[in-house]
Amino acid sequence: MSFIIENPYYRATPSQNMPNLFCDNPLPNLGEFIISKEDKLIIFEPWEADIPGPVMKSGKTIIECITNQLKGIETKNVTFITPNLDCHSVPFADKVLHYPYHFLDIQRKQNKLSDVTIDRKKHFCSFNGAIKHKRIKFIKFCEQHNLIENNYVSLVGTYDHGFQTEEKVNLYTLDKSVDQVKADDKSVPLDIMKDSFLNVVNETHEDEHVFFTEKTWKPILNFQLFLYYGVSNPARYYEELQKMGFQLYTEIINYNNDPLDELLKFTKLPIAEIKQKMPIHKLQMNRQLAESINCNEIKKNLLYDKSL
Repeated sequence: MSFIIENPYYRATPSQNMPNLFCDNPLPNLGEFIISKEDKLIIFEPWEADIPGPVMKSGKTIIECITNQLKGIETKNVTFITPNLDCHSVPFADKVLHYPYHFLDIQRKQNKLSDVTIDRKKHFCSFNGAIKHKRIKFIKFCEQHNLIENNYVSLVGTYDHGFQTEEKVNLYTLDKSVDQVKADDKSVPLDIMKDSFLNVVNETHEDEHVFFTEKTWKPILNFQLFLYYGVSNPARYYEELQKMGFQLYTEIINYNNDPLDELLKFTKLPIAEIKQKMPIHKLQMNRQLAESINCNEIKKNLLYDKSL
C-alpha cells in the first residue's frame, strides 16, 4: 500500500498565522498508518526547494528531521517529490522525482493580460519582496545607473528566514506595501506588466539549484520578456525552461551576457526599436504553452505511479 504525505516544509516552518510552528517533526506520526515493511511512502513537497532546508528548533535541518523520523523505514520504500530540479538524492529516499509546476498552477488562476501589446512606455519592471544579497546588489546597480525612476522597481523589505546583513539598502514600493506583499505575493499588477517590456526575475533562491516560483511564471503568462538575475546560475534556469518547450527571446536579449550588463544595454535601446524587435509570436507561444500544461495530470501521474 502507498501513503502520501504532502507539504512537510509547510508543517515545519513558521507563517503569519502560525509563527511558532518550527517543529522537529515535519511528518505526521508515521506509526499511525505505516504497518507493513512493504508499505510505500511518498513525500510530496511542491512549495519549497531548500535542500537541506531551514534549521529547526533542535538545530537540525528539515531534511535531517525527516530522515530522523523515517528511521526504521527502508529507503527503497520512500519516494521524495520536490520542485528542486537539481536535487537528485536525499538520505531518506531511494527515489527523487521532480514537480516544477506548482506555482504555475497557482499563477494561472490570477488575473492575466488578455493579449500582447507593444504600446509600452517603460523598459523593465522587477518585483522584489524579501531583502537578499543579490537583490541589494540589483537595487544599488539600478540606483547607480538611474534606472529606478524611469522603470518599475520594488524592494519592499519583507522578512526572509535566516537572512542577516548589516549592508544598508533603500526600499521601494510600487503597487503593494510590506503588509500587502506578506498577505498576497501572487496577484499581478496588470497595469505595470502591460506598460513594461522586460521583467527582471530575481528568483527566490540565490544558490545553485533551479526552483521556479511565481516570479518566473508572471512574465510568461503576461507576454513579457524575461531576464534572470538574483540566481547563481541563470543558464540552468534557461536550460530547464527550454526543456519544457519555452522559447528564449534571443532576437532582443543576449542570454549569454552578464545579466546586469544586458539589462543596462536593453535600457539604452530606444522604445521605438524595442517595439520593432518585440518577438510577438514567441510571447504568444510561451503564454499558450504555460496555459496548456496539464499540471494536475502530471502531479497525478507522479503520485500514483504504480512503479513507485
